Order: sequence, then structure tokens, then C-alpha cells
Amino acid sequence: SIEILKDASAAAIYGSRGSNGVVIITTKSGTSGSIPKFDFNTSYSVTTIRHKIDVLNTSDYINVMNELEIARGHSAPFDNNFINSVGAGTDWQDEILQIGFTQTNNLSLSGKSGGTTYYSSLSSYEEEGIIKNTGYNRYQARLNLDQKVSDKFTFGMKLNTSFEKNKQVPVNGFAINEQGDAVYLALNNAPVNPVFNDDGSVFRPDRDGELFALTLGSPYGVVNGQILKEEINRTIVNVYGEYSFLPELKAKVTLGSDRMNKRRDIYSNRISQQGESAGGIATIVGGELSNMLLEGILTYNKTIADKHSLTAMIGNTYQIFENRTFSAGTQGFASDVIETNDLSLGTQSLNEVGSFASERRLLSYIGRINYGFDDKYLLTASIRADGSSNFGTNKRYGYFSSFSGAWKIINEPFLKDFDVLSDLKLRAGWGQLGNDDIGIARALATYSGGAVAVYGGQQVSGVSPSRIPNPNLKWETSEQLNFGVDFGFFKSRIRGSIDYYKKSNKDLLLNLPIPSTSGFSVLASNVGQVDNSGIEVMLSTVNLTGALKWSTDLNFSTSKNEVVSLGNIPEIIQTNSNIQSLIRPGEALYSYYGTKAIGIFQEGQDPIAAQPNIVPGNPIWLDANKDDQITDADRVVLGNPYPDFTFGINNSLSYKNFSLNVFIDGALGQELINWVLYDALYPNDTYRNRLAEPLLNRWTPENPTNKWPSAIDFSKYGGSQSNSFLISDASFVRLKSVQLTYNVPMDNIHFLKSLDVFIGGQNLFVLTDYPGYDPDVNSLGQSGARIDRTAYPSSRIFQIGINVGF
Repeated sequence: SIEILKDASAAAIYGSRGSNGVVIITTKSGTSGSIPKFDFNTSYSVTTIRHKIDVLNTSDYINVMNELEIARGHSAPFDNNFINSVGAGTDWQDEILQIGFTQTNNLSLSGKSGGTTYYSSLSSYEEEGIIKNTGYNRYQARLNLDQKVSDKFTFGMKLNTSFEKNKQVPVNGFAINEQGDAVYLALNNAPVNPVFNDDGSVFRPDRDGELFALTLGSPYGVVNGQILKEEINRTIVNVYGEYSFLPELKAKVTLGSDRMNKRRDIYSNRISQQGESAGGIATIVGGELSNMLLEGILTYNKTIADKHSLTAMIGNTYQIFENRTFSAGTQGFASDVIETNDLSLGTQSLNEVGSFASERRLLSYIGRINYGFDDKYLLTASIRADGSSNFGTNKRYGYFSSFSGAWKIINEPFLKDFDVLSDLKLRAGWGQLGNDDIGIARALATYSGGAVAVYGGQQVSGVSPSRIPNPNLKWETSEQLNFGVDFGFFKSRIRGSIDYYKKSNKDLLLNLPIPSTSGFSVLASNVGQVDNSGIEVMLSTVNLTGALKWSTDLNFSTSKNEVVSLGNIPEIIQTNSNIQSLIRPGEALYSYYGTKAIGIFQEGQDPIAAQPNIVPGNPIWLDANKDDQITDADRVVLGNPYPDFTFGINNSLSYKNFSLNVFIDGALGQELINWVLYDALYPNDTYRNRLAEPLLNRWTPENPTNKWPSAIDFSKYGGSQSNSFLISDASFVRLKSVQLTYNVPMDNIHFLKSLDVFIGGQNLFVLTDYPGYDPDVNSLGQSGARIDRTAYPSSRIFQIGINVGF
């Protein structure tokens, strides 16, 4: 079961671990019956690309490139002989994509014997990705065991161990040109280029002597020549013991361990450009990660006179995270046969080794009181002290509290005869959470390898400071206020909730730019406040209850993000690969920032003072400060990545032995920087392929559009390369999942308890104007502005499976 805690006071007790919300996952326990129960389920899925990005096909590419060169005053580069020799050309997306599959199997045994309840399972998951030479396998064993020793003492264990194999090729990277990843190269390579040369070798579009040479590698070379293989062994164990001193008083001690060993083998062979030039490149990275938790909780639970209920809890937790890695690599092998299995066969003078270790500790003290009167009035209060080794000695601890109350109006006597109403409860809560997620020991001075000096004729490696310490760096505080109402009508056939929330993140942990004269570029600091506020509505209805049953679950929410303060700093401008984002009071966090296009300059149009050298087909930029010139001072907020509105709708229908579930979700009003548009407007080479829309519908004298510039001389467009052309509306409505299940009657099948057969699909249909693979991606994670930079394509999944109970 999965439970999501959004209420401020409910999540507050989890401290820093709940700073981004709390999801409680409860795994299965043993059944109460004495006869062991076996369950087996299996499914098989076929995965395909939902849609390809619409770049220029071969004929459009030839026509566009010829027209652009003629418009530049040159002769057409592609003559009829060349066009005939190319034929249909190459669809580079087809060269890296394939039909994938996923297969899952799970076998479980559960039961109860005396005071022992148990649940165990074995499962496998195998996936072949939709990009060639990508995939993921996982084999997992789980054991949940609870033992009641006496009326006072119980202990138990939850064990989960897994082995994972991951196979990847470069995707979702920010490298360009020859170092680009598979998707980047597939979208930029010219469709007139072949996959192979006449002699069977891989075609290199960047080699001297090739017609219209491009500074690009081969997509085929990347997906077949740069392979990462990763193996992970992970074991998670939680052991607990619970003792009741009194019926009202019990203590529980939990020891948790999460240990992971991983190894990555990366080899670039001679099919890849890098591997060919270096004679093969091999790298091995090994790592050990551990997470140890010790937790002690004392709970008092008392009911007085059947009306007063009191639950009090105090506790202490200690958690330590450790990370150790080691890497070694070399290049220059005699052949590709050995790959990473013997690094000594590489060129010894090119050997590289490295290692890394880090440690992070958390120490917390917690307390909470719950009080209820007559099942009508409920109060909760909690306090938590968190200490983190990430902070300086002056500010290591943070103190966070919460309060909440609820009034179950439905239990009041004056509503006793109001049969229409089946539930009514008012809620209010306020709570604080801490966040220390800024990286390991960012408050401390650290050192790294520096320049190499020569002393006494010997080379000596130097060490230099790598960052400035900030002993006053402290916890970021997330403070949330919420008001809500739960309701139900007609014996809960209609039920739901309405919530208003406001969440303020204060003392934000940010890397602030500092003068370069300090020898450093940033300083980890606490500064400012960001607010998120909105309304959340959840509604469940039972529409039909006869032979045909139908129920609906609906949720939707609004959200507003706003930077409230940055202290004494007016604004922070961040740049990532020429894309700029803005942190400024009054605007959304990481708002897109740059030059705004207000049209395309047309033939015969009056001169523009701010752009004296503008020619027809060039963008007209907004002169925001009215000084008759286009500079950085004219940059404006172009949009933000946050949706105005999100929603989800789930419909469940059943008739006799059939059941159908349909889930639709969506987000409206969000925007996204699309890097494919950047490559279309500002290509590194004239003859790279590009997104079709800006090229086929570009400005020409015959097509005087105001949407896309001419692409004739993009180096003289003016303005900044972070501009409004690059922002796409990323709103979407998606058919997220559909599943049809048939419950096979067991009347004549005595050796089975249950048998379900199902078919379904995921991500089947998306309504969106976004030109990329998926409007709901972020290549940067949470580290800055939301950008779609050659993310792994989203797939459409078709599934069939069975669930069997013995």
C-alpha cells in the first residue's frame, strides 16, 4: 500500500527526510490463515517509441539546404547526380531506436504458524530498451517476518536483496559535436549521410574529404561502440524489537541497513569515433554505498473514560551515510576483444586512477502528542531537533515544530438526523521541516589536487583549496500552512476533500556567485524565501452499483511558485549551455530569461532604431528599456516551468467477471526549454539536420511569416541565444494507463484459489503541442531551470499478464 502525506504536521515528524514530501510504502505481511498461500503473477510488455521528433526528411533536407545556400548568394550544394545517389537517405532515429520489451515474474509465499507470520517472494524484471543496446534486469528476493514471543515482546525483520544489471549508451548528456550522445547525434546528422561506407566501415561525417563534413560523430558508432555495463548488489535489512512495559507503554528499537555495491564497466571500441582514434578506451568504476539507521521510540497510548484519547511519543534516531568509489582507466589496446577485463593491456603511460570517499551523519530527537476528545476534536503537536554534518560547527542543529487540529463535525449531535451527509471534517495545520540537501560538508573547507611542481628534480603533486568554508551555513526551513475539509454525501457515494496550502522555503541553500578575486566562483549560503501556494481537490464518486459498477476518482490542483526574497541580492542569473534562468523576487524560481522576439522584420518595413543592421527575415527583439539598442539590459522573463493546473482522473468499471481501469492525467500551463529548437536556430554547422517546423515554415519573401526567422545568417540575428524562440508550451493530457482484467471463475478449477488474466497499456496517447519526445521531462533534475536536452524517449507500452493464487 502507498500513502502520501501532504499535511504539514503529518510530514513534520519525518524531519529532513520529509522535506520534499513523504511517501509511506507498506510491503505485504503474512496472511492470518494457517495454510500457506502461494501467488504467482507474470506479464509481458512490448514497448515502442510514442512518436519520433519531426526533423527534416531526406527530400526536405535537400530542398531546404539548397534554398538557403541560394539565398546566401551561393550555388546549390546538392545537384541531381548527388540526389540520385542518396536515394531515400537515412532516418537516423530509426538507426538508434528499436521495439523493446519488458517481462516481469513474481512468486510469493505467505502464511502464519503459531506466533510467526511470514511473507516471502522471488521476482524478476527484464527490460530491453527502445534505444539499441540499452536495458535493465533486476532479480529480487524479499522476506518479511514477524514473531510474537509473548504478550509483551515481538520482534521482526524485513529483508530485501537484489541484483541489478544495467546496460546504457550515452543519452541525456550536455556534450556537443563529436562528443554528443546518441539522441543528439541522431537528430543532428544529415539524412543524406549513409550509415556505412562502401567498404563496410562506419561512415564518419566529420572526416576530412567528406562532402559537407560535419563536426559530428556517428549515431551508429555511439549505440554500438560506447557501452556502459553496470552491476549492482543491494541488500536492505530492517530488524525491530518491541516490548510492552504496560498495556499503555511500549518501546520499539529499529536497526536498519541499506548496503550497495556497484561496478561500472565502460568501453569505447573502434566502432565509436573516440575508441577508433584512441585504440579503445576502458574505464572501471567501483563503489560502496551504505546507509545505517538506529532508531528508538517510546510510545504511550491511553484512553480515559471512553472520551479522552492520548498518544505520546518520544524518540531518537541516528543515521550515517557512507560512500566510497574507486576508478581506473586506460586506452590504446591491441584489439577490442578484452574490453575492460584486463587494463594492463592498455598503454601504461595513459593509465588513470582515482578514488573518493564521503560521509554524512544525521542525529535527531523527536516528540509528538496526539489528543482526541469524544471522537470529535483532534489535536496534534510535534517537535524535532535535527543535526547534520553537512553544516558548519556554528549551525549544525535545526529545530522544527508542528501543530494541527481537526473537528469531526459529522459526529456532532446536531447532524445526527442529517442523513444526506455521511462525513464532514474541518482540518488546519502548520508545520516546519528542515532541508540539508546541498551536498556533503558544503560548509567546510575542502582541498583537491592542484598544480604539479618540480622540487629537487622531482615532480610533486600540489594540493589547493577547492571551496571557501561557511561555518554559519544552516538548515533550510520549509514552513507549511494548510486548511482543509473532508466531506461525504449519500452514504459516501460522493466523498472528497478540498485543501488550501501555502509552503514557504526560507533560508534557501544556494550557491551564490562571489567575486573571482577570492579565487572561487560560488559560496554555499542561506538566502531568501520561495513560496508555493495553491488549492488541491480530491473527489471520489460511486456512479453505478448494480450489475455494472462504476466509480470515479478525480484530483486536481493549482500551484503558484514565487520568489519572495533574496535578502540583499536583487537577482541571480544562472547559465547552462547558453540557456539562462532567473531567480528574482516576484518571479517563479528558475524562470526562463532572455531576449523576447516580437516579430520578424519584413520587406519594406520601416527601419528599427534598436537594430540598425536588421535585414528582412531577422527577428525583431523587444527593446525593453527603450534605449534604442539591444543589449543584456533588454532581457525579460520569458516563462516558467511550473504548471498552472494539474489533474488526474481514474475510472473503474466492472461487470460480472470483467473489470476495466482507465487513468488520465495532465498538466496545463507549463513551459519547457526545448534544446532541439536551439539546435535548429543556432546550428554549429550549416549542414546539420534540424527540427522541420522552423525550417519548412521559415521566413522567405514568398512566406512572410512572423513566427520563424529566415535561417539565412543566424550568426547575425542579434539578441541573446537564450530567447523566446526556444520555449515551447509543454501542456499535455495523457492516457496514462488502461487495464482490462478477466477474473476466471474457479467453480471447476479446484487446485487454484484465483486466476486473473489482464491486458493493458501505458502512455498510450498524449495530446500536446510540444515538439519533443515527452513534455514531462527535465534533463537537469532539480539543479536548475527545466530543460529538455536529448532525454531518453518516452515509450508506449502494451501489456498482457496473469495473476494466479494457489
